[in-house]
Order: sequence, then C-alpha cells, then structure tokens
Amino acid sequence: MANIMGLVWFCPRLLRIVGMLRLISLCAVSQAVGVAAQSIVDCLLGGNGAPIGLSGIVCGCMAGTAWVVPAKGMRLSVLLFGTFSAVLAFVASKSSTAHAAHLGGMLGGAATAWAIQRVSPGRRGAPRCKVRQE
Repeated sequence: MANIMGLVWFCPRLLRIVGMLRLISLCAVSQAVGVAAQSIVDCLLGGNGAPIGLSGIVCGCMAGTAWVVPAKGMRLSVLLFGTFSAVLAFVASKSSTAHAAHLGGMLGGAATAWAIQRVSPGRRGAPRCKVRQE
C-alpha cells in the first residue's frame, strides 16, 4: 500500500516535468538497479531471494523528484532515507523488506534524473528550463 501511495505522490510531478518516455526510462532503470542491488546483497549475505515489488521504482521516483524539483528539505530527506536503507540492507539482510532495493532504486532514479537533465538541454527537465515550484 505504501508503494502505491509513493507512486501516486511522486510520479505525477515527474511526469509534468520530464514527460512520459523519460519517466518510463527512470522507472525502468530504478527497478533494474534496485533488483541488482538486492540480488547482490542477497548473494553476499544470504538473503531471502529476488525482490518482487515496486520499491525500486518508488524510491527512484522519489530520488528523481528530489533531483529535478529543488524543494526545501527534499534532498535531505532522500539522503537520510538512503542512509537508513543502506544500514538496514546489511543489518537486517534476512528481513522481508528489500532495503537494498530501496537504495538501488534511489541511486538509479537519481542517476537517470541527472542524465535526463544533462542530455536534453532546452527540453523539459533540463537545467536551463524553469521548473515549476510546488
């Protein structure tokens, strides 16, 4: 339920800023990096197996939003959540929550949002464009 709420909160903002194809690419990269991160942690620490869910996508959209929307405290919140997820990925590796997928999704989303801004100057989401504040 929390993942669906996260998608409803972050995806419409990103969609308005970066457009549909870039949002889909951000979601795909976030999920792929999240699954890869969780799989690596599971192999190293003997976790529960492959993650199934939206955690990587939600955290990627959260980090992507923090990257393209310069809201007060948003980047700090993402940084704190990422640090918390990194610690829990190793401390609670046998948990049913895919903490490494959260962290991997954030890294994938932030990297994709950065690439979207750098690769497409003059288009929506580019640094030269004014981003509507919410």
